[in-house]
Amino acid sequence: MIITLALLVTLAASPCSDPWDAASMPPEYWAHYWSKPAPIQEAKPAPTEFEDIPEMQNTGRLTIDEFVRRNGINALTADLVSAADTYQVIASRDGERTVLSTLLCQAHKRLENKHMTRIEHAKLVAQQERTQLQFTVLEIQPLACDAPPVTQLLDCLTPPPKRDCMTNRELAAQVHAAKKLAP
Repeated sequence: MIITLALLVTLAASPCSDPWDAASMPPEYWAHYWSKPAPIQEAKPAPTEFEDIPEMQNTGRLTIDEFVRRNGINALTADLVSAADTYQVIASRDGERTVLSTLLCQAHKRLENKHMTRIEHAKLVAQQERTQLQFTVLEIQPLACDAPPVTQLLDCLTPPPKRDCMTNRELAAQVHAAKKLAP
């Protein structure tokens, strides 16, 4: 009903007084639609001769641990450093060989257990085949299941993980890489 009345009023008005034409309306009706310019803020003066830059001691290259200690890095940056370590393990052939060998041995060890469902068995067979395919594609020979790096990483992947697994940075990176590469 209201729409019909508004349409009739619009159609009944003379063509010179279009209600939607800003030129036929007084400025107080349409002037508030214009945006007002932002106030100009006073600029800060430029620093002279490095007065705002703190003194930096030239100590050479920093290790990641020294950088974290000096700068008081928060948890987000620590996660970023952990992710970088994980990708560094995956990017190196030795690291990837260790992690993939561990996943393959883990699948072999779990397949020896006869008390599992068909779905669990199928997942382990798929993990084993996928890992074997990655070895073939990368042209890497797997490590033996009794090799020290494999047994150490296997101990970290079986619950409950040892305390050394998360405090040792290299082992923690390998654990994260194994979780990332596992299907």
